[in-house]
Amino acid sequence: RLQGDWSSDVCSSDLAQSLYGESHYEVATAWHMIGRACLSDSRFSEAEVSFEKSLAVFKSLEIEGGQDEMLALKILGFCQLRAGKNAEAEKHFRQELAIAESLYGNAHQEVADAWNLLGQSQLGSGNNSEAETSFRKSVDLFEGLHKIGRAHV
Repeated sequence: RLQGDWSSDVCSSDLAQSLYGESHYEVATAWHMIGRACLSDSRFSEAEVSFEKSLAVFKSLEIEGGQDEMLALKILGFCQLRAGKNAEAEKHFRQELAIAESLYGNAHQEVADAWNLLGQSQLGSGNNSEAETSFRKSVDLFEGLHKIGRAHV
């Protein structure tokens, strides 16, 4: 497929909606895939819209708190971070972190990653002390998971 030609992805979303209605897992997945396609082409604002739609469908299905919602929040936050929308990104990264902790506990790579992304959004907002705390939590988890010392981080 040619770079920037996402017509087949939009068609997959339209097809999923016509087959299943607007609130179905396949529709959420189609919006997610459109968002990923836009991301790969560095079209962050379009990706953000697609991930917001995907997240809305997941929430309407009342399957909140799962890996799908966590991934949608992470990527939506990433898009917002790239667009300089640090406060919005922080909100989504906090939600992602809560889901990651509920799914995996406190000692998991997803939790460490969530703390890192949260720190990036806080740093972008100028909340340096909060960012440092988040980054330290990420590093501490990473060290514990990989049994390495700070000299290697």
